[in-house]
Amino acid sequence: MLLPTPPVLTNDCLKALSNPTRILIVRQLSASPMTVTELCEALPDFPQTTISQHLSLMRMLGLVSFTSSGNVHTYRVDKSAFVACADFIRDIVDGGAA
Repeated sequence: MLLPTPPVLTNDCLKALSNPTRILIVRQLSASPMTVTELCEALPDFPQTTISQHLSLMRMLGLVSFTSSGNVHTYRVDKSAFVACADFIRDIVDGGAA
């Protein structure tokens, strides 16, 4: 039995999570919203430019969003995107029942 092709959002989510740095960023943001500065402090092995580039990509894919207060952007995970991805994976684990 063939599973349905994942929706574009699920494809984007899976592609984004194929990068270990993005996984680390998402794990941090899933605990609580954070600024780029806070992410840099939590992930000191990565320069600010790297974190910002990954956040920008994930924002374009709809996986994270941000709010602004002056020059400070606070990022958070868009849980609905990850729910869609988890549902697709759950269908695979459950043997394709959809």
